[in-house]
Amino acid sequence: MLARPLATYVSPLRTAHHRYCARRLISYTNRLPTSQQSIIRAIQFPTTFKSQPVTQPPRFPSFSTSSTIMSSDDAYMAFLNKANSDLNAGQGSAQGGGSVQTQAVDTSLNLPASLKNVEVYYVSDTDEPFEPVLLRWKGAEQGEWPSADDFSSLVSPNNDISQGVSTLSTSSFDPKKQYSAAIKAVREAVSSGSPVETDLKVYRVELTSTKLEYFVLALDSSEGGRVVGLRAKSVES
Repeated sequence: MLARPLATYVSPLRTAHHRYCARRLISYTNRLPTSQQSIIRAIQFPTTFKSQPVTQPPRFPSFSTSSTIMSSDDAYMAFLNKANSDLNAGQGSAQGGGSVQTQAVDTSLNLPASLKNVEVYYVSDTDEPFEPVLLRWKGAEQGEWPSADDFSSLVSPNNDISQGVSTLSTSSFDPKKQYSAAIKAVREAVSSGSPVETDLKVYRVELTSTKLEYFVLALDSSEGGRVVGLRAKSVES
C-alpha cells in the first residue's frame, strides 16, 4: 500500500480548525438575544465610587488625675473641719469633740450625809446613778444662782461649755415624779427646817448631741458659800 503525502492529512485538519475558530468568533461578537440584554440592563453599576466620610471618634474633655484626687481630698478635709467645728461650737461641745469631763465634788468641802447613799438611777440609754455634787460658790451667801458662764467655770474650768448650759425647774425635770427620792435628798442636804421650802434648780448641760448631764442643785451658805446636789449622766440617742 502506497503512503499518502503528509499534506493530504494536514489540509483537512487546518480547514476544520479555521471553521471552528470562526464560529467561536461569531459567538463572541454577535449581539446577545433580547432576553439576555434585559438582564444586563437590570444590573446597575455606579459610574463613579464616592468615598464615605471618615467618622471621627468622639472627643472627651481632658482631665488630670492629680487634680481630681486633690479636689476629693479638699472636700474630705472641709467635711472633717466642719464636723470638728460643729462639735466644738455646738451646744456645749468644747475642745476634744465631746470628751469634756465635768467635775462634781470639791474634796476640800464637807459632803452632806443625805447625798452619800442615794440609790436612784436616771433613765436613759445607759441608766446612770445619781452622784453627789459639792462645789464652792460664793454667790450662794447672797442667794445668787450661777449663770451659764459661772456654771461652766464651776464644772468645767478648762473648757467653756456655757453654750450648752440651760436651766429647768424640778417639775420640768421630773414631770412623772420618778426621781422624788433624789430631789428630797438634795433638799435635806441644805435645809435647816422643812425640806419642802428649799429652792432647787436643775442645770442641764449638753456636752454633745447625745451626751447630757443634769445637775439638781440647791444653794448653801455654809463654808463660804457652795452649791450642793446630785448629778445624773444621760445618753439620749
